[in-house]
Amino acid sequence: MPDLLADGDALVVTGYSGLDQLIRLVSQRGDAAGQLRLLLGTEPSSSSSQDFSLHNRSFEQEVRSYWLSRGISLRLSGQLIHCIELLRNGLVSVRYPGSGPRVHAKIYCTQVAVTLGSSNFTAPGLHSQHEANARFTPKDEPRRYREIWQYAEFLWEHGTDAKDALLALLENLLRCVTWREALARACAELLEGDWAASYLESLGHSSDVTLWPSQRKGIGQALYLIETVGGVLIADATGSGKTRMGVHLLRAVYDRIWSASRGHKGLIAMVCPPLVLANWERESLRCFLQINIRSHGALSHSRAGDESVISDLMVRSQTLAVDEAHNFLSQTSNRSRQLVHNLADQVVLFTATPFNRSASDLLRMIDILGADNFDDQVLASLERLTRLKGGLRDAAPEDLATLKSALAGFMVRRTKKQLNSMVDLEPDAYRLSSGRVCRYPEHHSQVYELNESANDIKLAGEILAIARSLVGITHFEKALYLPESHARSGMSAEAYLQMRLKSAKGLACHHVMASLRSSRLALFRHILGEREALQRLHLQHDLAVEGDDTTGNMRERITALQGRIPENRLGIELPDWLSDQEEHRRECEAEVGRYTYILMRLERMSDGREQRKCQLLLGLARQHEQVIAFDHFPLTLRHLQYLMARSHGDNRVEVLLGVGGKKRQNQALQARLDPERGKGRVIALCSDALSEGVNLQRASAMVHLDMPSVVRYAEQRVGRIDRMDSPHDSIECWWPRDADTFALKADERFIARVEDVESSLGGNLQLPDALL
Repeated sequence: MPDLLADGDALVVTGYSGLDQLIRLVSQRGDAAGQLRLLLGTEPSSSSSQDFSLHNRSFEQEVRSYWLSRGISLRLSGQLIHCIELLRNGLVSVRYPGSGPRVHAKIYCTQVAVTLGSSNFTAPGLHSQHEANARFTPKDEPRRYREIWQYAEFLWEHGTDAKDALLALLENLLRCVTWREALARACAELLEGDWAASYLESLGHSSDVTLWPSQRKGIGQALYLIETVGGVLIADATGSGKTRMGVHLLRAVYDRIWSASRGHKGLIAMVCPPLVLANWERESLRCFLQINIRSHGALSHSRAGDESVISDLMVRSQTLAVDEAHNFLSQTSNRSRQLVHNLADQVVLFTATPFNRSASDLLRMIDILGADNFDDQVLASLERLTRLKGGLRDAAPEDLATLKSALAGFMVRRTKKQLNSMVDLEPDAYRLSSGRVCRYPEHHSQVYELNESANDIKLAGEILAIARSLVGITHFEKALYLPESHARSGMSAEAYLQMRLKSAKGLACHHVMASLRSSRLALFRHILGEREALQRLHLQHDLAVEGDDTTGNMRERITALQGRIPENRLGIELPDWLSDQEEHRRECEAEVGRYTYILMRLERMSDGREQRKCQLLLGLARQHEQVIAFDHFPLTLRHLQYLMARSHGDNRVEVLLGVGGKKRQNQALQARLDPERGKGRVIALCSDALSEGVNLQRASAMVHLDMPSVVRYAEQRVGRIDRMDSPHDSIECWWPRDADTFALKADERFIARVEDVESSLGGNLQLPDALL
């Protein structure tokens, strides 16, 4: 085969059953290699039903009948068209045997060598069968080389021109495929992204990076969706290389706009979390693409003069991209409204967790992509499914099938399992220079017990009972009115008030129990403020007050609120404690009393849970070089750091903090956990601010110090170490199993959401069996 692809004229004598392979050969040689002559000889028995008697049918009819009955795979359609063009242009000549003996020779003559023997130019003859062939070069055996060329020329001279006959056959083959094969091939073209391969190959010459096949196929699928609906949601698993794939996708969109000669050639804007802004800048430079990159904060907290710039960017950008798009699901936040009102022609969203709390999150994504671009039936299906009371667990199989079909219309989603399967197909394409193949490591999910004492469990139960009696009076400081969005949906003022009363009670209880689950210090802070909380645990000399001491501090906030009833714009009667100043003052005093009762129990509780978490982390640090742990409360992390520093004597293990608002500290942490340059034994205590977009995969163990309440936090935490470019063959993820009195109702909702994601999108979280 390499001989036939070399420059120079070639002559091939082979059986007609190799026509499909010859089409590939003709297309691969193209118009630059030289003149190609084909003499198609006979077959000994093309099929059991074939009649080879020449008085019944001509050789031309025999070839035609053979191939029309079998057909050419649609995969060859592009090469078949190319072959027809080369035949018509005279770069390929074809003959059938003339009158006389049938031709059954197999001879391949090129300027490099001649080969003859038993191999027919078919897939079995070229690849899978045992054959006997001889090859002669003009340098080593010039006499044999000339003799075989001469014999092949003799056969050619006695053949008859078959150009018109073969053209007619090829044109028939181009049309004669079943609709099933055509549909299957079209689906494969989109899923595999092959239709964009030639563009990506040309792009590779101007970029110093290599894309994985999974990234190339994802770009091909995304380009198709952008062409059809004007936008796409890239929802591949965390750690799959979305940033690099995303930049090349944006470059592809930009190039296609220019190649189509569209009149409006505007900006490309990217909105991303501040911690990954440098990653997008670096990848865009490697791809020679100019992107106007802004952080999420620019949409939320615009400085004087910046707001008009951001608004102008949303209006003028022709292509808008949003990384970690799950941060824009709120219908009321300023930054979400700015994105929804964008005027971009193409919108590309990136998130590994498009389904965070419920299926309605997907509708918010569609709002940003531009709901006008979507079929009404798709939107109606999603709307109906989001109203199911029990979530997607209550959806009928046909409804789930409808949902999956709707999602396929705007989403590119490959789970970790699917991506690993793609690696298995061609592992060398994912191989690093070190020899390691990029793939997700083997994932071990485990639970750890907190070993709460009987007394602590009893005290937690009493705290829970008191917390359930809280009314959440601090949630009624501002004027009460029926929001326009609720009014449009048909909600009455009475129903809205009841919803607010119920949610205030629920949130007040949740804040108490979520703080307690994290640590005693976190709950002291919630009730008393950070300064007094540190004093209660005699930590004022060991831990500085770093947060805003006015946050939490419920007792002082409620005391200051006494008698300040909210303005009533609902037009209905409110409860006495929200309408009468004296009743409001009495209710505030009662609420302070409830928090005081909680404090009395909290002071009698041990720090056993915190000590158990420290023991777990230090134990894991003896098995893993680097360990990361997540908790929602930064103060708890600082406390655990203090406890571990005081309790363990192994100076080789360094305990580092990674929390929001500490840029220099976080950069140092990222450097220590960098997969290539990081070093040293480390326990990294991180808040959820570092669970998004940060690569910490040098660590091989991850611990949830508290239970994440939504799928997004869980997947992002795990995704810091569960990545395709992880240097580890296996990783461990540890989940807490709290005593019932310390657990939250949100835990059950979280498990249900994980199941919903699994049934609708395909899940990436591996929960321990003990939690299911």
